[in-house]
Amino acid sequence: MIWAHIETPDLSASSPDYVYVEQRDWQPAFDARKQFIKLHGVPHAVRREDLANRRADARLRLGVAEEPVAVFLLGGSNPAFNLDEGAAESLLAALSRCRSEGKRIFISTSRRTEASVVKLVSERAGEGISAYTGIGPNPYMDYLAAADELFVTEDSVTMCCEALATGKPVYLLWLAPIPGPRLDSFRRFQEHFIDRLGVLGVYPDKVRSSCDVPDDTKTIADALVAAYLGDERS
Repeated sequence: MIWAHIETPDLSASSPDYVYVEQRDWQPAFDARKQFIKLHGVPHAVRREDLANRRADARLRLGVAEEPVAVFLLGGSNPAFNLDEGAAESLLAALSRCRSEGKRIFISTSRRTEASVVKLVSERAGEGISAYTGIGPNPYMDYLAAADELFVTEDSVTMCCEALATGKPVYLLWLAPIPGPRLDSFRRFQEHFIDRLGVLGVYPDKVRSSCDVPDDTKTIADALVAAYLGDERS
């Protein structure tokens, strides 16, 4: 049996065979521990090849013909960010810009999205804009498959990593920062993906310079399969 731990463990109480830690949470003390493996972001279930196979049917279900699709993935306030009035205005500006460029827009809210913002995007649903606000079957995977570019609020590392897995351009949407350790952690994640890897943009100014997005899930799976086969053969 192989024990893998995907987050920073309590080392005083456990001794996993492998420990996978996000780059933003890495500590210098981990460098000397061979079983500790640094991830770029977070593992998730979104696979680019699955989205490619789903794309044609997803666009058909969403009623999209040839027009480009912009997908907006909205989180909400947390201890690091506040989706306040200024952030909502920035969101509306991005929506307006995409519509002026002739793009179909699909918006997905989350459980943390403020009711005022849900109301805001619901009121704009109509010609060229569709919003999922938690009612009915969740079209999230269809949105990812149909997208030509994606905009993600900066409060969610998981949504950002899932959006990046599409291989399409991804841009962070500004939220009001709340100073503290949680914000520092998010900023480390952003610095890594924006400045070091160059795979993430920031709306409206900074575009990505690379589409070579690391696949942390594959990294974990490949290592565990190799370790398992090694154990089986020993």
